[in-house]
Amino acid sequence: MIDGNNIKRSWFFFLIPVVVFSNVLFGQVPLNHVPQRDIDNYGNVNAEVKNAQDILAREGRFPSSRFPSSINIVPTLKLSKESKKKLQVGKDEVAAYRDFLKQKNTGIFKLLVFPDCGKTQNDEEKKKCLLDLITISQQASSYSFRSKEYNSIQYADLSLLNGSLTTLPFMTFSFMVDLKDVPLDELSLNSEGIKYLAEYKIPEALKVANEQISAFNKVIEAGKHVYFRAMSVSENRTFAIRSSGYKTKSVFTAFVKTDDVIVVFRIIRKDSDGSVTILWKELKRQSGIKLKCPGFCFEEAN
Repeated sequence: MIDGNNIKRSWFFFLIPVVVFSNVLFGQVPLNHVPQRDIDNYGNVNAEVKNAQDILAREGRFPSSRFPSSINIVPTLKLSKESKKKLQVGKDEVAAYRDFLKQKNTGIFKLLVFPDCGKTQNDEEKKKCLLDLITISQQASSYSFRSKEYNSIQYADLSLLNGSLTTLPFMTFSFMVDLKDVPLDELSLNSEGIKYLAEYKIPEALKVANEQISAFNKVIEAGKHVYFRAMSVSENRTFAIRSSGYKTKSVFTAFVKTDDVIVVFRIIRKDSDGSVTILWKELKRQSGIKLKCPGFCFEEAN
């Protein structure tokens, strides 16, 4: 991943909720508002990663969690050499957008697909594959525009899941718009399609937020554009995303920035295995708002 301003790498913990269909989970906008296809994708990803952990834990290759069964806290592992190589943005892409990347608040990164560990025959190779699957889920399949780094699915603004790009972060109001084949340099906050996204009033109350998220899951039409939370991957396609993190006293705020960002991004390459290269530019950043909701996870921030 190359950031237009600097190159960063962070190490963090990865939290995987075991119960992915609960109405409210530690400050998460209820997952039952996500389209069924993406509920399945999200649940399958969590189940796949959890299964990999369990297999390796039995072999003494992976530490067991000391935390309650409702959360699985996974220590950050190192990507395999093969995945590190796959995660590097191609030299041709970097060269092609060198001038663009000199601009402030721009960047380019790749998102990797999960390896198919079921194809490996040798037990040792399978264990290595399972470790790689876990690390890819932590460090290579999801990206946070708010913190400008890779993050886990729950805290990232954009994730690659089973061939779709989705936005499913905790305690965050996020949605996207398809701008079709438009160069990033031609876009601004006043551009058609982005203006609606930029002027949208992020709801403060949990109930209202849930209702509006539900509407975006079903797709909202405004003018000539549609707004949504999941899309199929297509090369040479440009999108805009708004991701607004809520301020709460929840423990999860330690893992994300509660900023409200508007970013335009373009899929400039799709590899044969489904991995994608994304070029992006931030148009606006401001502080997120407080989430008004009773309960220990939803108390207003000071």
